[in-house]
Amino acid sequence: MIKKYLIAVLIIVLINLPTLAAQYTPEKYCTPAYDVSSKTNQVMSKMFGATFLAEKVGESIIKKQIKKETGHKFKVSLKSYSLRDLKRGIFKSLKITGKNLDIDGTKVSLFEAKTLCDFNYLDLSTDEIYNKSNILMDYSVMVTEKDLRETVNSKDYNAILQKVDLSAIGIKLLKLESVDIAIKDERLHVFLNISSGITSLFNKASNLKIEISTALNVVNNKINVYDVKLENTNKKLNIAKYLSLINFIDPLQYSMDAFQIPNGKLVINTVNIVDDKILVDGIIFIPKR
Repeated sequence: MIKKYLIAVLIIVLINLPTLAAQYTPEKYCTPAYDVSSKTNQVMSKMFGATFLAEKVGESIIKKQIKKETGHKFKVSLKSYSLRDLKRGIFKSLKITGKNLDIDGTKVSLFEAKTLCDFNYLDLSTDEIYNKSNILMDYSVMVTEKDLRETVNSKDYNAILQKVDLSAIGIKLLKLESVDIAIKDERLHVFLNISSGITSLFNKASNLKIEISTALNVVNNKINVYDVKLENTNKKLNIAKYLSLINFIDPLQYSMDAFQIPNGKLVINTVNIVDDKILVDGIIFIPKR
């Protein structure tokens, strides 16, 4: 029914940007309602149960399409003005909730997105579906320690590790072999396993194991690490050299990048660590075409 829009929503999807977040408000960006059926039509459609049935049929179609495209079951809530409006692509609200997702190797325990405008309009007249109103949604993402560990062990993430050039930060003749993750004491702990291609042939114990912990915030609409500390015995290492490396391999930002979409804006408002979970929320804005 609204396949391309729904898939775009799924692919969209995750402190220091209050002005950027504030500019995407319903008051400023929701499109005024137009082409909506009369109040009489809406009342009659609701009275005879046509609106309710249309919403349930729409939810079922959306669920099936999402399952087909992603392999995951999503909970869907759709609200419309009337049967006639929904057939034309006009609806009041849409809420999508997915749990335990795997998006191309990126693990996410919870993703939820819901529209913020009372009027949403999609052109369903051709195969090239597009939105005839601004689409404004808020979203939330929950990523657990287990999610991050599975993500850093994925094929795509390991391809990123192969591109890491340690010589760029002054570390010569060494290779980043693996990354592990833990969340504790409201900080993200990153374990780096660095080896020398020469010495490791003779002595596997020569690998350099570094544990770094960091707090998280949002800078320039990216999840950023700060207050970085060395947590193991390698206290003499220059931690400043590792800041760019940690930001580059940050698995949480990697997870959020999986939700970026073309022709739209993903605004990250906040990122918080609670117990063994990282919570991200923000705004999705897709301008009308």
